[in-house]
Amino acid sequence: MISRRLIAGGFLLLIALSCCVTPVSGRRGGRSRREKPKATVAKATDAPKPTDPNQGNPKQSDPKQSPVNLAAPAPASIAAPAPSSTGPPPAPCDEACRQGRQSLGIERSFAWLLGGLVLLGSIQTATLIAHGLLLRSTRDQVRAQAGSLHMQAGSLNDQVALLKGCVAAAQTTAETAIQQIRHAVASERPWMEVQMAQKELTFNHLKFVAKNRGSSPAKVVMFTVERVLLSTEEAHDGPKYGSTGRVDEVQWRLAGDDFVVGEFQLPPDLSSAVRQPGVSVLYQGFVRYNDTVAEDLHETRFCYEAFSPDDGPVRFRMFAGDGYNAMT
Repeated sequence: MISRRLIAGGFLLLIALSCCVTPVSGRRGGRSRREKPKATVAKATDAPKPTDPNQGNPKQSDPKQSPVNLAAPAPASIAAPAPSSTGPPPAPCDEACRQGRQSLGIERSFAWLLGGLVLLGSIQTATLIAHGLLLRSTRDQVRAQAGSLHMQAGSLNDQVALLKGCVAAAQTTAETAIQQIRHAVASERPWMEVQMAQKELTFNHLKFVAKNRGSSPAKVVMFTVERVLLSTEEAHDGPKYGSTGRVDEVQWRLAGDDFVVGEFQLPPDLSSAVRQPGVSVLYQGFVRYNDTVAEDLHETRFCYEAFSPDDGPVRFRMFAGDGYNAMT
């Protein structure tokens, strides 16, 4: 669009300059044509008249008085003069002639000036056209680069999407591997489980036994069990273990081994304590141990509640409060 406008402007400028130059040349041609007849007239009027050799001599002009001269040839000295090859001398230049010459000089100067302006305008027009072509070429190159950048951006977006898919797949694979490792560790690590010996209830005392139900040995570092009386609200707030616990020497418990965590003789007032409203009688404890697979510290919590249904004999069940029965 820019190059077309520049070319149209350049042609309009050339047409305008040509119109300015043409009247000057026409005036010069008309003036020269007007001056040529004056010179011709001057030459015709300024030419010398031929002289008659017999003029001023009345004796020779009378043929009767000089019969001899008619037969004799004319002397060479009185022959008619030959026309001059150089022409007549120029007429003197008056005031009008000088003004005409001055006007011609001014018109010549204007003609040269207009010619220079035309040349300068042509150079500027050519420069503008070249600049427009250069801008057009630059615009085409910019468009080509923009198209290339757009293609590169699309390719980068595709690569980013592909990388996201690869990352998601790698993350899924890593999570699967972690789950497999955890499952392998969980299947190979020791698991200490604590239960109450049911057969001992007939003798009015309790026995709590821990057993390693895992696949690897367990290193027991601490265990304890205690009897507590709590209100129903306090019991549901979570277990509160004391700072005391039984710590034996290193006890390695292989898979399937069991040991006694604690024993209690049932008190005679247990039934009356259990029947009190809003009171919970709990036997709670824990076992802490290390494993040989990950060398982590694990804990098994257990809790049993004494209750008396329909004012009958005292029985025991696992307490349903949060945090009382858990294996970590």
